[in-house]
Parts: sequence; structure tokens; C-alpha cells
Amino acid sequence: MTDGRLTILAINPGSTSTKLSLFVDEEERYERTVRHTVEDLAGYSRVGEQAGFRTAAARDFISANGIALSTLDRK
Repeated sequence: MTDGRLTILAINPGSTSTKLSLFVDEEERYERTVRHTVEDLAGYSRVGEQAGFRTAAARDFISANGIALSTLDRK
């Protein structure tokens, strides 16, 4: 946070998608829903095993939108 506003990356992993949004205060600046096919998820027997897969989706979102991690607030 450099100017008094909160910058938040929200990640919502669902059963067949990962929803990602970047907020500055209450304004949503970017959003994306990444759909995961049955084939994408077939190699994972438990949800916890999907962490790397879901993290890759978040990294792609961050990169595609030119978001600098240093601008995100940490709590």
C-alpha cells in the first residue's frame, strides 16, 4: 500500500474453476474465471494436491494484468 488505498488479490478456488480478482479499495480492477475441465483435474485425487495447479492460474492472472506483487497488501 503506497497511497493509503488497499490493493487486494482475491482467489476463490471452486470445484471446477478458480476465480481471481484484483481490488483497489472496493473497486474491482481486474477479474477472471479460469475453468478447469475434468481432464485438468483428473490427475489429482485430493483437492490439496491442486495447490500448484491453482497457483499457476493465479500467476498467469498476475502476469497477464501486469500486477506487481509488491503493490499487494499483506495481512
